Amino acid sequence: MFLGSRSGFRRGIAGQAGTDLPGPTVISRSANSAGAGRRTECGGDRRENGGGAKAVSDELRHLPLRPLWLCRHDGQPWPCGAARVTLSREYAHDRLALCVYLGLSLAEAYLDLTRLHPDTAPGPGALTERFLGWVRLR
Repeated sequence: MFLGSRSGFRRGIAGQAGTDLPGPTVISRSANSAGAGRRTECGGDRRENGGGAKAVSDELRHLPLRPLWLCRHDGQPWPCGAARVTLSREYAHDRLALCVYLGLSLAEAYLDLTRLHPDTAPGPGALTERFLGWVRLR
């Protein structure tokens, strides 16, 4: 399945069990860098601060564990609360890109979960609520 191209997304294979696609690569700009961006992985705060290394590593743990689609850090269905906060912060100025990323993740999760548990996998409505129901468009 195509997960984007030059816009910062990477290619992945739909339904490939055990693959980890932690999220799109995004360009972030720090307030003091005069527009210079640096590439980072989705799921962590890129701001440089006193104890920044620990804060970033804690947030990076809230990535999906595929093909189960549980949070690697807390075991909750992904996106967990912390992942939602992180994603909201990273995509604060581009909610449409957040919806595209989450929609693609939803499609991957549906394929993975129905393959693993054909009889008990969450339905499309439940997954849509889980992946997209919390996003607020401005």
